Amino acid sequence: MTALAAAVARLAAAGLGATDPDLRLHALRQIAALTAGPVAPAPQADAGPLLTITRGLPGPGKTVWARTWVAAAPVRRARLNRDDIRAMMHGRRLGTAEQETMVTAAQHASIRALLEGGVDVVVAADTNLSDDAVAAFARLAADAGARLQVEDLTGVPVDECVRRDAQCTGPARVGAQTIRRLHAEHAGRN
Repeated sequence: MTALAAAVARLAAAGLGATDPDLRLHALRQIAALTAGPVAPAPQADAGPLLTITRGLPGPGKTVWARTWVAAAPVRRARLNRDDIRAMMHGRRLGTAEQETMVTAAQHASIRALLEGGVDVVVAADTNLSDDAVAAFARLAADAGARLQVEDLTGVPVDECVRRDAQCTGPARVGAQTIRRLHAEHAGRN
């Protein structure tokens, strides 16, 4: 285990399981500092809603970051991701273009409705590695009168992502081959 991975694991064990939201947020900020990912500041009342997208390979901690961020202010924050929408709509990933079209429509409509209602939204679990994906969310945020923030976890080493993914079970586990393929496809482009 690398020194970075050990430090993140210690912080996660100490803070992310805590019931005190301030302690969880403090641990999250320390983890973000170690992984070079900024933590979204507390929303300002006059700043308008915030759309945050997580960006990174499977396994760098996007979902943990997003869940912790929402838990710090659950009344004004929501987490959306394609995997949950697929499960809600069809019970599982079908792997068809038709399903992905429906999932995108439901995801974007949900994001837009929440932002227009003044709720801050984080899109997690999606890799958002392509510039096109980021641009689509930027347009969605602008159309809803929201700010956009990218929580960039692309700096987490691929071997660490593979290690973390190996600890996942069921559909959450994507496999080392997929992670390494995505890394090869997107390395140096973001």
